[in-house]
Amino acid sequence: MNFSRRVFGGTPDGFKLVIEYGPSFREYGEQHGGKVRLPKALATLELAWTSEESEAEVVERLAQRKSALVLERMEERVAVQITVDPTPNAATFPEPRIKCSVKVVPSFPALRTIHATRTTASGTVSPSLMAALLKHCELKGVWKIKGAEGFGNWWANCTEVSQWESMRNLNLSYCNLTSFPNTVGELKALRILRLSHNKLTSLPSGIGKLQELEVLAADHNLLTSVPVELRHCTRLKEVNL
Repeated sequence: MNFSRRVFGGTPDGFKLVIEYGPSFREYGEQHGGKVRLPKALATLELAWTSEESEAEVVERLAQRKSALVLERMEERVAVQITVDPTPNAATFPEPRIKCSVKVVPSFPALRTIHATRTTASGTVSPSLMAALLKHCELKGVWKIKGAEGFGNWWANCTEVSQWESMRNLNLSYCNLTSFPNTVGELKALRILRLSHNKLTSLPSGIGKLQELEVLAADHNLLTSVPVELRHCTRLKEVNL
């Protein structure tokens, strides 16, 4: 079953996801000149598809490429654990005993950023396809998601944002959003939220729960007011409405 229409006599709609991986042990990033600079990507996966492909074909291709990339970038690390026995045997070991164990553990790259783009002038990705693609991504460690025209609808019905505990940067500008869910308040670590150039008439009160939020951009919308809960975002440094 196709998930988008093809304009008669034209080319099929085209889309692409660019997924970047980084070391699992690295932190989010450091401040450089007032801006957060993300660590350099360890590996990049690009998935392109058209509206002529079925959802199952696109999802299967992502699963295969992701598995191949993760296995290729897998590293082995030596883990050393040192413990001290607090209750030595006075008869045989009068001094505390130190135990040292060494083992080799696999280390896989962590998914850090997802960037969605539309490679043709028109077309919209179905929310069900985006939901299926994201289910094959380890969202727990994602730092940044950037959308584009044709990718906005999936977010309006997203109910799994509580899994995105590492999300710092969410950019859904130019996504033709007409609404934005209150569940955004579950992104407790979010620092940057960009919703510019959409069709929003209001912002959810849940934004007030974003205690780490530093940048809020929602200009070029249809806003008539802002939620009073925004006053709880005490770390805000930049606001564009």
